[in-house]
Amino acid sequence: MTKWLEYFCLGLTTQLKELQHSTENKIKLDLFCNEKKLSENQKKALELALEGPFTLQDFMNVCPTISKRTLQRELSRLQELDMIESFGATAKRTYHLKDFVNK
Repeated sequence: MTKWLEYFCLGLTTQLKELQHSTENKIKLDLFCNEKKLSENQKKALELALEGPFTLQDFMNVCPTISKRTLQRELSRLQELDMIESFGATAKRTYHLKDFVNK
């Protein structure tokens, strides 16, 4: 029973550390978005980027009522602010979060 309890506690500790790290990042992101007066769509893009690389289609799924062109402008603005970077050709382009919070 002791080995199982050790295994369980190790797993729980790992999950709590991941949760703490995720929460800290979201708090930093929220403070940064307020400080830079980012739009709600820009904030959603950064939240999406916190989860990992994403495409324009992913962003469109998060903001279904906003036009594709508007979302492209929002992503361009975030690139101008050096918060995200893009990789790939137009159809296969992915967006990645840069470490802008600690700059």
